Amino acid sequence: MEDKATQRTLIDYFLTHLADKIHEPYLFGFALYLKSTHYHDEERINLLNAAIPLFIQAQGDEQHGLYAQAYLLYAYYDSHQYEQALRVAQNIPPNAFASHQQAWRDLVNMQLEICCLIKLNQIDNLALKLYDFFIAFNQVEETDVIMPNELAETIQSLVSAQTFQAA
Repeated sequence: MEDKATQRTLIDYFLTHLADKIHEPYLFGFALYLKSTHYHDEERINLLNAAIPLFIQAQGDEQHGLYAQAYLLYAYYDSHQYEQALRVAQNIPPNAFASHQQAWRDLVNMQLEICCLIKLNQIDNLALKLYDFFIAFNQVEETDVIMPNELAETIQSLVSAQTFQAA
């Protein structure tokens, strides 16, 4: 759905009338995460921070646990909580989503782990992590190839910081 206002209205309706925060924390957290994508300010961070405990709670759920972990990673990363995001990324098993025909999610998780390592200046094994990422990138089906936006943004922010320091 391309109409952003309608998307927000549907998400708000779901959160207000259909979602069950107690019995379905993953779905409630997922709705909050989707709602956060419509904001770029403190409201986005507030929504992500509201989703995080729901994803933590849902990690043990047999049906949604793996997805709860993935969205916990995304929520931590998007709210700039890189240490927590890194911890979650490192706890998601390699190729966890390939068996669900979603190898692209494995690539996203690997990419975010690399970005967290860079942002936290934990770059001792960066070459190996990048190597593993590029190998995985080359082994997935064409439909699972991702655009490495977060990695590009991380590199761009480093270059911008270097340029600013040099000036």
